[in-house]
Amino acid sequence: MLRTARRLATLAATTTAAAAALVAAPAPAQAAPVTFENCPTYSDQCFKAVTTGGSFTIGPLTLPLEGEITLTGGMSGTEMVTPLDEPKLVATPLQVPGGLLGLAGTEKLLPGVTDIKATTQLAGVPEINIFDVLYGEGPGVILPVKIKLANPLLGPSCYIGSDANPITLRLTTGTTAPPAPNQPITGDRGTLTFDPASGAVVTEGTRIVDNAFAVPAATGCSALGVKLLNLDSVVNGRQKLPSPAGTNTAILESSSAFGPNPAG
Repeated sequence: MLRTARRLATLAATTTAAAAALVAAPAPAQAAPVTFENCPTYSDQCFKAVTTGGSFTIGPLTLPLEGEITLTGGMSGTEMVTPLDEPKLVATPLQVPGGLLGLAGTEKLLPGVTDIKATTQLAGVPEINIFDVLYGEGPGVILPVKIKLANPLLGPSCYIGSDANPITLRLTTGTTAPPAPNQPITGDRGTLTFDPASGAVVTEGTRIVDNAFAVPAATGCSALGVKLLNLDSVVNGRQKLPSPAGTNTAILESSSAFGPNPAG
């Protein structure tokens, strides 16, 4: 905790200096002020990140990240907090290449029948260290997730990972140190600016990465939702699950904002 406090103090000093420099500089065209959603009134700080590109690879399968993945909430130390009835993470469902049959192009053959949609959901409380996001010294974002696989034949509860056994991403803007066969990859904090209207530190063009995580097996997959017709082994065989550390990669291209709670 002392290390975190020192880092936050350093970040605060850096942010103050950056803000002063930006205020003293000639003013560029102003972007829209930063707004924070789902930030509890009892939280001192607010956080928002929007991922709009990148990819998620599980073994031989790569999913391009299309649409948006939005993570919002307040901050208590390094843990995110948010009203219980509000989502912290909202993700666009992604088309699984090969769909139900596992054959290239067949995912669009019969929409709603041969396609599989994968949606990322939280499986625990995210941890965010803004200092590490900015300086790439460690995992800036620790994100426990599970992936819901949606197809009528797989039933309503087919997931890769779970709350008890999540896919835990330790995302960094620095360089990873994965086990073989993966090789180190490097993220990028992007550009750092200060929004005087909200007092927020804003990053654009951020690239956070992890290729040292494991992916557990799928569970809860059953034909038409009938538990006796279990399809876990079929899904796991199709997706090569579980997938050990060193064979998976997450690359998230995003923007983020961190700043004081406007309700405070």
